[in-house]
Amino acid sequence: MVGTHRWWVRCGNENGAEKSAPFFVALPSNRGIRRKIKGMDVTDYKRSTRRWAFLFWATMDAVQVAFYALSALQRGRTPYADDVHGSLAVLQSHGYATLLMLVPSWMLQASLIASAVLLLRHSRYGVLVAYAQIPLRLMFLVPSVPFALSALQGLTMAPAASVLMAVGLMLVIELLKMGTLRRKPGLPAVRGNVQ
Repeated sequence: MVGTHRWWVRCGNENGAEKSAPFFVALPSNRGIRRKIKGMDVTDYKRSTRRWAFLFWATMDAVQVAFYALSALQRGRTPYADDVHGSLAVLQSHGYATLLMLVPSWMLQASLIASAVLLLRHSRYGVLVAYAQIPLRLMFLVPSVPFALSALQGLTMAPAASVLMAVGLMLVIELLKMGTLRRKPGLPAVRGNVQ
């Protein structure tokens, strides 16, 4: 792409008097030319950082699933299977009103497995699942970074203040997650996997 740039030069006339006159020079514009970052063009750099973001958040979800399963095994329970039986028992004893808590809880657990797998595969559907998780994470205080809330346990504060701090920390984490997973400008939107 070519742009015009105006330059001013000093010209002498036949009487020896100098005056300034503009002239235009056609120079190539920087637009359309890919800048290099350590031997990598900008598009490749954005794509690479986005892949690392996918890998990081997929690992965080996988860690949450693993710790959930390990804590169940330590208590002598079969992960997920015993929880299903327990949920059915609660449903029978307390009625269908408990579905208001059981269904979102199971949706969150299922979405953790789905987002871990999809984000590891760099699928754009993993981003949609991760976005859909956010209200459920806030409802059950399950941050995207496992044990992030344990950092607040050492602080001495009123219960209301600790809840506000926990919600604020979770909002920061989820906004950071949304920002790193969204498609960056200049990256092509592709079907299926993220480039």
